Amino acid sequence: MRVHGTRQTGFFTKVPNATARDHGLSFAARGLLAYLLSLPDGAREDVKTLANKSVEGRGVITRALNELESRGYMTRAKTRDDDGRIHTQVEVFADRGGASRPVVPAPVSPGTGTPGGGKSGIKTEETGVEDSLPPQVPLTDPVADTSASGRAGGELSRALSLLVQVAKDEPRLHLAAGEAGELAALVDRWLARGATPGHVTSALTSGLPPRVHQAAALVRHRLTAKMPPERSKQALGVTWHECAECRVPMRAEGLCGDCSHAGPQAAPTALRKGGRVGFELARAQLR
Repeated sequence: MRVHGTRQTGFFTKVPNATARDHGLSFAARGLLAYLLSLPDGAREDVKTLANKSVEGRGVITRALNELESRGYMTRAKTRDDDGRIHTQVEVFADRGGASRPVVPAPVSPGTGTPGGGKSGIKTEETGVEDSLPPQVPLTDPVADTSASGRAGGELSRALSLLVQVAKDEPRLHLAAGEAGELAALVDRWLARGATPGHVTSALTSGLPPRVHQAAALVRHRLTAKMPPERSKQALGVTWHECAECRVPMRAEGLCGDCSHAGPQAAPTALRKGGRVGFELARAQLR
């Protein structure tokens, strides 16, 4: 492979070779880091704006940001301004060790005139992206809350695992951990009504638009609008048993009410005989 570089005299970004060749990062994360480093200090970006500028969806962007944070190329800290609004201060670094070094605020020369109110913040070493980027989303399966919706933890874990698998197979449906926990209750209702994991997956992934902007809203709408009907009692499969003495059909095993009170030596009554004959005729017709 021959690499042809172009000498730049301006408007270029320096990325260390160690960063470009950090195989602990995906290529998506390395490309996103290069883009963030090319932005001017104080630029404003979030997952939505980044996804709109890229062929990747929000799920890929979110996972790439999580990679950068876990590898030490980025830090995120929430702050509250004087009006009570919460902001996320993001620091981006060109090398992996940048996140462990203290960031010193750049000196600012005061201007003339009446001081005005400005947004507090810290300038980054390389560049800063200050916006409401989401908190790190765990890449592993979320853990079920055993108290949610009064369901057992095992049942919710099955629904959560199904949502996680759908997101792995279809990145456009990537969900945050909190969103997956809320939507798992709907998936649990599907499974309780006899739907298989394949039915749920097909309902969520078939006919998706090229780009999904609100994955949680889309998943919620499809799970609600396509909810299968409740199974009837016939579909639940009621098990019938026979009386051990007169063979009259009954729900539970053992003796029917007449036989249990008649005693072991009592002969069956005419009513029980008639019921037994009728039952035998019905059995013969079904064979």
